Amino acid sequence: MPALTAPESLHPSPELRAAWCQIRRSSSELIHRIAVVTVAITVAVALSPWLIFRACWGRFKSGSWLTSEVVLGRHGRALRRLRFSGPMPGAGLASLWHVATGDYEWIGPRAVRHRDLTELSTSELVRLEVAPGLVSLGAIRQKMGLAHDGVAALEHSMAYKVQSLDLGMMARAVLATCLGSRTSGDDTVCLFGVDIDDRTMASAVDELVDAALHGRPQRVAFVNPDCLNKAYVDDAYRSALCGADRVYADGIGIRLAAGWRGQGLRDNVNGTDLFPRLCERAAQEGLSMYLLGARPGVAERAATTMVERYPGLQIVGTRDGYFGDDEEADVRQTIRTSGADIVLVAFGAPRQELWIEEHHAELGASVALGVGGLFDFYSGRIERAPQAWRDLGLEWLFRLTREPGRLWRRYVIGNPLFVVRTVLRADRRLNTPRGER
Repeated sequence: MPALTAPESLHPSPELRAAWCQIRRSSSELIHRIAVVTVAITVAVALSPWLIFRACWGRFKSGSWLTSEVVLGRHGRALRRLRFSGPMPGAGLASLWHVATGDYEWIGPRAVRHRDLTELSTSELVRLEVAPGLVSLGAIRQKMGLAHDGVAALEHSMAYKVQSLDLGMMARAVLATCLGSRTSGDDTVCLFGVDIDDRTMASAVDELVDAALHGRPQRVAFVNPDCLNKAYVDDAYRSALCGADRVYADGIGIRLAAGWRGQGLRDNVNGTDLFPRLCERAAQEGLSMYLLGARPGVAERAATTMVERYPGLQIVGTRDGYFGDDEEADVRQTIRTSGADIVLVAFGAPRQELWIEEHHAELGASVALGVGGLFDFYSGRIERAPQAWRDLGLEWLFRLTREPGRLWRRYVIGNPLFVVRTVLRADRRLNTPRGER
């Protein structure tokens, strides 16, 4: 019996399929546009008292309601971007008009000013294929101190993402606007009697590599609110931090505390994000590393991961942190004979800083860093928070949900205590600038 087949007329032609796809695409774009305009109008109405006040304030201060400058919109089309006049915050809210008219999206790369067009590389011109965004990933990361690889790279990646009403991105933008601290221009920020070096991630890596290449001793610590809470009551730990050559800020808590003091930090120079960058540069410069600390096997797995990721990286030895006093001398001798230029010590604070302070000169390595639980992340033993959580400054909350029994005291009690001590200036007796000690 011959096989039954559907009549030819039931199979849509290529032209019909293409037309149907075009209809679906057009319908999707129409729904998206209606949603964007609806939200823009809703936000404008909700903020109308503030928008009216902001416009009047600009008029009072500068004699004009609005200012404008030429930027490039979708497909490179020139448009005049509106801003409220005057120095008061909120000038960019006038761009809600552009969202309502379709010139802007809520989410997207930052608009390119017409005069900056010649500075864009060929690869960056992809940004002009989509509408600029009122909310930009690059701007968010920059304000939160997380734009470690540069804003341009983030804006480039945004051009390939589907533009939508991403509520998570909007929440990150609000947080960055409210909490992103300004840069004070000082080289250090003093908190709880500890001078914290204000550096970008790139300059911090450069400093460490330069010290290792030239054999210049460098003791490095990273501090978060838990570390400063410990330093508040532990004179020996605070002394070790004050004696370190470099102390970098780790986490949003330190950034907020600096902002509350009227100072600022350029970057969130945390050890977890610095480690792969340091490994990459060490591989390029021929520098060697030794990983010391964490549970048995963890440092070894982290070393294997990084050597696979960065061919040419020399990790000349690993050792867990579970050794007794009778093995202490052998551990130090092993590190010395390994010829390592950089030693990463993962004992946890304050033990690692105190250990480095006491034994740095015996290790033979120029640079020694206290890195806490870093090896756990790169060995795969502990999952790190997704980037969205980090953009919101909630990496601590993610860790708390994963290890509540171990971390509840640090975050549930320690974080509020840190805020109280910072706001009430309870650490005033400890705040002695480095030059006055």
